[in-house]
Amino acid sequence: MRPAVVSRRVSIRWIPDPPSEPTLTLVLTSPAGHYVDIRPLIEGGSIQWAFAGTCTHEIVEGVSTGTWTHEIDSQVDSIYQDSGHFTDLPNGDSLETGRMKDDEGVERDYEEVWHDEDAQPADCYVLKMEDEHGVGYFIRTGVHAQGIIKTKEKKISVIRWDAQGGPWRVVLQSGSQVDWFPAPEALPVLRSGEVYFVGGNGGHAWNVVEHTTQT
Repeated sequence: MRPAVVSRRVSIRWIPDPPSEPTLTLVLTSPAGHYVDIRPLIEGGSIQWAFAGTCTHEIVEGVSTGTWTHEIDSQVDSIYQDSGHFTDLPNGDSLETGRMKDDEGVERDYEEVWHDEDAQPADCYVLKMEDEHGVGYFIRTGVHAQGIIKTKEKKISVIRWDAQGGPWRVVLQSGSQVDWFPAPEALPVLRSGEVYFVGGNGGHAWNVVEHTTQT
């Protein structure tokens, strides 16, 4: 099984404009292909885009192609898929090319450069929530954790945790439902198929849909 992947976006280019990076984009992808992608703006800290679901990577007509199913999306209310093509760059980063809507809603060709952190042996946990109040995704792998919740009223909450160099700390949060998320330090007692309750048995039930141990 492949290891979990921690990816940071280096730049985005809307053809024919020059590349830039207005966000602190971080994507956590589990060995089974669950992912959470959160893109806060560097200036102001608001969430430009956040989404989560499952993804696949395969070779299509000789081209490495990634396809992402958006089960939760801050911009779109329905489930949908998008895809991009990947090539390796000389420095080890990846170049993704494709076509999608820009910040103005205009569909354009794009180029994104991604940097994957060196894979480190680490447990990976994927939790999903779905109840009468909304749906959520949460992933913890190594020293990184982040999640997204979308309520029935279409309100979005996101959180990002980091434990590099010390205990877990929140480095990003947005939305009024951030107290619905599980605490990353509590997850090691869980296994696949178990349920973690936030707020006790009468609170929000997060199902452990994936737990992988890598040494």
